[in-house]
Amino acid sequence: MNLHWCGPRLSDIKNVALFNNSITIFGDDDFGNTSFCGEKGARINHNLTNPEVDTFFIKQITSIIEQNPNVKFMHYNPHFAYDYGELIVSNSICMNAKSLLDALNDKMETKSWMSNCCKNIPSVVLPLCECNKNRLKELFPDASEFVLQKNVGSGGFGTKLFNNVQLDGWSDNEIVLVTPYLSPAIPINIHIIVYEKDVLIFPPSVQLIYPDNNGRLIYRGCDYAVYKQLNNKIKKIIFNNARIIGEELQRYDYRGIAGIDFIVQHDNVYFIEINPRFQASTALLNQTLIKLGIPSMQELNIESFQHPYASTKLNEIHVPCSNFCYDSDNISTRHIYKSCKDNLDFDIDLDGYNKSDGDNCYQFRINFPYNISSIDEDSFVNIHDNILGSPPFSKITYHELIRIKLELLNQGVTIEPSTIDHINKLGGVRSAVFDSIDITICNDIKINCPYDVKLSELSPYSIFLEDNELWLKQYEQKLSIVSVDLKDSLSSFKTLNNIEYGRIATLATDRVRINHTSVCIFKENSMGCAFCNLPEKNASYSFNDIYEVINRYLEHYNFKHFLIGGGSGEKYGEIERIARIAEYIKQKCHKPIYAMCLPPEKLEWIDLLYESKIDEIAFNIEIFDRTRAKMIMPGKGSIPIKRYYDGFNHAVRLWGKTGNVKSLVILGLEPLESAMKGVQSLCKIGVQPVLSAFRPLKNTPTEEVIPIPSRKLLEIYYQAEKICESYGLRLGPSCFQCQNNTVSFPPACQILF
Repeated sequence: MNLHWCGPRLSDIKNVALFNNSITIFGDDDFGNTSFCGEKGARINHNLTNPEVDTFFIKQITSIIEQNPNVKFMHYNPHFAYDYGELIVSNSICMNAKSLLDALNDKMETKSWMSNCCKNIPSVVLPLCECNKNRLKELFPDASEFVLQKNVGSGGFGTKLFNNVQLDGWSDNEIVLVTPYLSPAIPINIHIIVYEKDVLIFPPSVQLIYPDNNGRLIYRGCDYAVYKQLNNKIKKIIFNNARIIGEELQRYDYRGIAGIDFIVQHDNVYFIEINPRFQASTALLNQTLIKLGIPSMQELNIESFQHPYASTKLNEIHVPCSNFCYDSDNISTRHIYKSCKDNLDFDIDLDGYNKSDGDNCYQFRINFPYNISSIDEDSFVNIHDNILGSPPFSKITYHELIRIKLELLNQGVTIEPSTIDHINKLGGVRSAVFDSIDITICNDIKINCPYDVKLSELSPYSIFLEDNELWLKQYEQKLSIVSVDLKDSLSSFKTLNNIEYGRIATLATDRVRINHTSVCIFKENSMGCAFCNLPEKNASYSFNDIYEVINRYLEHYNFKHFLIGGGSGEKYGEIERIARIAEYIKQKCHKPIYAMCLPPEKLEWIDLLYESKIDEIAFNIEIFDRTRAKMIMPGKGSIPIKRYYDGFNHAVRLWGKTGNVKSLVILGLEPLESAMKGVQSLCKIGVQPVLSAFRPLKNTPTEEVIPIPSRKLLEIYYQAEKICESYGLRLGPSCFQCQNNTVSFPPACQILF
């Protein structure tokens, strides 16, 4: 069959060996492709009605038919073919009846039709002029926000969050569908192919919906990989609903591909709409099908019109990838393109992109071999910040510096190869905790930046060399001269017992951390924390090894204080070991000591730590929600919360309420409300909260969790700092240089611009 493809993007049929040629809106005009944007020399917003596009398709298709009357066409959206005239319809394959397509494209009619099959969000149909806050609150008293939808729309361009003002481009008399805005909620899309007596159901994806500046809820991509984070109950409901809808479509003689949209909120799955066409996510699904030797969605679509049963039986398929579409011609988009175009890990669909096609239209999309989003503990879909990009800075103020620190802490930094060569000549980059490096900006602000974790290579921040000075820049804007902590020359030395110093001690900022034990007791017993990348086994070392290392660091480096921590030890043995190390340090010097350990089982053990002249003590709760804590930290999470608070109350009687007693709190692994209530409970008894932003590390069970968005971190920082101030505290740690890897910032009076 001489078969041609008609659709929005050439990349929609990538790797599909079925078509002789293609006619698309976006394409490279090569290898049999003819594109509208190539002909016009500019890109357009293809989700908006454009008569020129229809004219282009009619002209191109008609010309091909005139040259070859036997040619056939498959359409991304078959409904468009009916607008192109009978000649084109008669030369098109996989066509359902126009009346059926009209009904399915009518959002209001479809919701009514499917109301007996699936759970629907309550809705009303109103003229736009009657949509005001008071009226909608009467109709939906439990809702605080509302979604208005045109009856026909695509890509989110007919969907807006209601803002009680005139909607640009929308007529007052236009009839709209109004529903309560469900937030947080998870948008789901699932492909089905309907045969006469069969329905094939494919792996669903989480839709990446991101609002634009006009309040439109725009489809930006899909994430198949993250779908597995949903619980099995929800997955079963989605699958069953998809089957029911497929069987309902069979009753009306529908054949072929369809995409079904749902929204998940808590334990409810709500039907949204049926798209009787291919989906923007079809190409990514095809990628996995073809690798598995399964026919493409286009091939199965043809089969469904020719045979009553599917020749393919789908077993459980996992699609391990995601993609994101960029539709703005701005500095962030250009940075993403530059970062991805030569990266072999990422597959970029250019579709004729030439970096000068204008704004507010499809530019390109990038396919990733893993998830770029995750579902957080508050049921929001978090898209990685480095995918979304960061707004550029206009002026660097104190508050902008806080944002810079938190974005660097969360999103990381890249270093240009020539700059790495320069740093290597100086001694090389010092590896810090959590797969990161430590840098200093604005003279004295220390920041721990991810450097070798997922998607850090797309960070808007980079370090580059200019006139023999290192600079930090965001995109192309220079922000500050920067210094990078260089390699610790002692870390590779070995003790008399042949133990590497780096296993015992870590030099970071102005402190030396001493690991009091060689291996975490929880890790050793398969009850380790899911976010930890410490080894399960390690060479044990003696007190003499520790003392030798302490002596050498005191001789070699001029640092301010010690931190005693590391993996958790066993009961009293941990306390005794920390006390003994602290006593040795105090014999050798007067440097302050900060110790971290499990909350002691007996309060008198805390007295022993105090008597060993430890200056600051921390019992790190990390996750307040103990149900979540047990799931993520099987060992530590089983410690009763009461034991922590008994320890805190006893410790503040010894060390006081000015910040010498601390507790680390991880942001991003429990609901934020729980974390903030926990912060307040700590402050109330005089314990200084130390906030740490969760960072996914390679080869850990939580490596697929996406960090909390930087903008949310900024909100949390101000909220938590306000709580602390009300109790006469500040977010910890108190040492400003030791704040390098925490959500905290020195007061304005301490910063030198």
